[in-house]
Amino acid sequence: MHKIIKLADIATLLNATSGLTAIFFSIQRQFEILFDFLDGKIARITNQQNEFGKNLDSLSDVVSFGVAPAVFGYMYGLNTFYNIIFLLTFVLAGILRLARFNILKRKEFIGIPITTSGFIIPIMYFILPFSQYLGITYLILALLMISNFKVNKI
Repeated sequence: MHKIIKLADIATLLNATSGLTAIFFSIQRQFEILFDFLDGKIARITNQQNEFGKNLDSLSDVVSFGVAPAVFGYMYGLNTFYNIIFLLTFVLAGILRLARFNILKRKEFIGIPITTSGFIIPIMYFILPFSQYLGITYLILALLMISNFKVNKI
């Protein structure tokens, strides 16, 4: 493993660690903590982009920006049948969106990035503490992730 893991991959693993930490904080009901790392930028700056890192990044993003926000929502009170369906849809749409991203070679994103979706949830928490619309927000974000909207890369 030490021959294929690059500096950017270590940052990606820190991303996964942050996602797991966010899940643990959600379970402990400490909703104010948020983490992120810029692993992609490190890969580009150090010219260490490769297929392994790309796939590792996607797997870590599922944890940090898909599963962690879903656990956050569940622990925050979105635990009715319909809300659980919305949370599952959110995670599955994030997985589908990342799989599509990994096989397409495009200059723009198709559908909103999972990272954007993963950040919208905690932002909503700070702006509108527990809203009756939070569950439907997960569903809307899921649909936007798997949509055919073109979003320019920053």
